[in-house]
Amino acid sequence: MAYYITYGEFQYHLKEYYQRTGNRMQFPEMTTYLYRKGLLLDTPP
Repeated sequence: MAYYITYGEFQYHLKEYYQRTGNRMQFPEMTTYLYRKGLLLDTPP
């Protein structure tokens, strides 16, 4: 199944995670993180 998120939202969560933890994530790690948090959409935005 495909999941969706806007580029701006992805960037926002990436920056927020870095500011909160001080750790950087790669693209695959961040997509898994967003999926587990339920932040990815089933339909295109």
